[in-house]
Amino acid sequence: MKVFDKTIWFVSVWFVFVFTGVAVAETLYVTDQLVITVRRGKSAQHAIIKTVKTGTPLEVLESVEGEPYVKVRLQSGEEGYALRQYLSSKTPKPVIIARLQKEVKQLQNKLEEVEGKRDQLADNLQTIQTETSSKEEELSSYTSGLEKELAGTKQDLQSLKEKYDILLDKSKKVMDISTERDSLLENNSLLTSEVRLLREEKSKLMRSGMIKWFLAGGGVFFFGWLVGKVSRRKKQGLTI
Repeated sequence: MKVFDKTIWFVSVWFVFVFTGVAVAETLYVTDQLVITVRRGKSAQHAIIKTVKTGTPLEVLESVEGEPYVKVRLQSGEEGYALRQYLSSKTPKPVIIARLQKEVKQLQNKLEEVEGKRDQLADNLQTIQTETSSKEEELSSYTSGLEKELAGTKQDLQSLKEKYDILLDKSKKVMDISTERDSLLENNSLLTSEVRLLREEKSKLMRSGMIKWFLAGGGVFFFGWLVGKVSRRKKQGLTI
């Protein structure tokens, strides 16, 4: 219905354009007779150039008011005379209908073309929507994977930080232990030196004690030997 309304509007505009005097020559149409004759002169006795049907456009070359014949030019280019009574400046209904049918056909073709493009655009839109949906799902999956990876990385980072803090604490303790070890080594060196000195003193004391005991034992032995010798001499004296 809308297409028909547009067609009527287009035809109305066309009529306004045609009948506002833009055309160089007036055009008359064969009116309600089925067939009329175009003759070489202004009477029925002149030879017939051509017979034309209702709705045939004829270009007016000469029109004298009061005369029954009008000089016209056919679409073929031939010139002749036709009776005014069978001619009209109004476009015949068959011509209007034919033009409207032609316009409707053109508009229908245009509509079909537009509908075809619309269907193609709809298919393209569907394809784009499908591709977009697929890409959205792919992007969502990729984003989810990145979020999981980021969460894992944060967890690993936290674990590494805790390990670092532990190692840092241990390193401080190692420094303390190292300092303590150096102090113990120094003390051990001092103690070793003292032990060595004590051992030397002990060795000296032992050598000195052994000498004393040896001297004391020798004195006792000598004293016993001397007493024995004196005793033997006394016994010998008593025997004599």
